[in-house]
Amino acid sequence: MGIDEGTILTCSEVVPAGPVVVSKNRQELAIGRSLARQINVEVLARADAAGLAKPSLKSETFGEV
Repeated sequence: MGIDEGTILTCSEVVPAGPVVVSKNRQELAIGRSLARQINVEVLARADAAGLAKPSLKSETFGEV
């Protein structure tokens, strides 16, 4: 899975005291928090607001994890 500028990802899970799990094309990747904080993101839509994911999904950007 490549993550380049413009890549659209879904934040699948934020593990307490652990990694941020992102998904793209049915593949998941766990990113350590220190790396996740360095990634700038643009929120296109909140999945919980659209009824697509668990309402407990808290992070809108990786930098706020």
